[in-house]
Amino acid sequence: MKLNEARVFVLVASIFLGILVAMDLNFGPSEPTKYLNAKEYQEAVNERSKLFKEISKLEEQYLYNSVKLNEYKNPTVPNSEIVKNMEKELEENKMILGTEAVQGEGIIITLNDATTSFEGTIEDDFLQWARIVHNTDVLEVVNSLRNSGAEAISINGQRIMSNSEFYCWGPFLKINGVNIGAPFYISAIGNSETMRNHLFSEDGYLTFLKYRGISIDFEIKSNVKIPEYIGDYKFNFAKEAENN
Repeated sequence: MKLNEARVFVLVASIFLGILVAMDLNFGPSEPTKYLNAKEYQEAVNERSKLFKEISKLEEQYLYNSVKLNEYKNPTVPNSEIVKNMEKELEENKMILGTEAVQGEGIIITLNDATTSFEGTIEDDFLQWARIVHNTDVLEVVNSLRNSGAEAISINGQRIMSNSEFYCWGPFLKINGVNIGAPFYISAIGNSETMRNHLFSEDGYLTFLKYRGISIDFEIKSNVKIPEYIGDYKFNFAKEAENN
């Protein structure tokens, strides 16, 4: 009798567990459902789109490097041709790093302190400050150029790198350790129209400088030359990440 009761109990328990599995019930602690507002949803969509683009680019780069590596291992062209391609790639990397002089379509911006005859509604207490080109002004223009797609930038012959500093040093600006005085000649290579539209938009930084009375000269050039970076470009603190 007891044996039959045990069998019935096992049968009932098995049926009950089967129902739970079929209903896909979770015995663990359930997490509350999070509902996104419109802004959070848009941010999530943008982040998802960004990740997909990055993955696509990485896949393309992986395929390119795999094909190139296979060509190096099993060359179908003379070694001299391989060396030539490697030298070309090295020159391209130098251009990207900024250690090679470059030229191309671009713009030249000349910034100088305001003259005595300047129009604006700046309060008198800030008038002296407003009429001078500061290091922060030059940095803002450089950032605006980068945001509008500038591929290479220089200021008074100094190539701007990711580690270039912009210090106010008395009447000078110190860039790459070199003292530079006004006027400031900012050269940039890239799409001229895009850079101009970005800088002179309603919220553009050159529009703001023009309002302050800063002297601005803007030129579009078919061929702008930007020198290579002269100096040590090394990492003092950053190092290659270890694979976990």
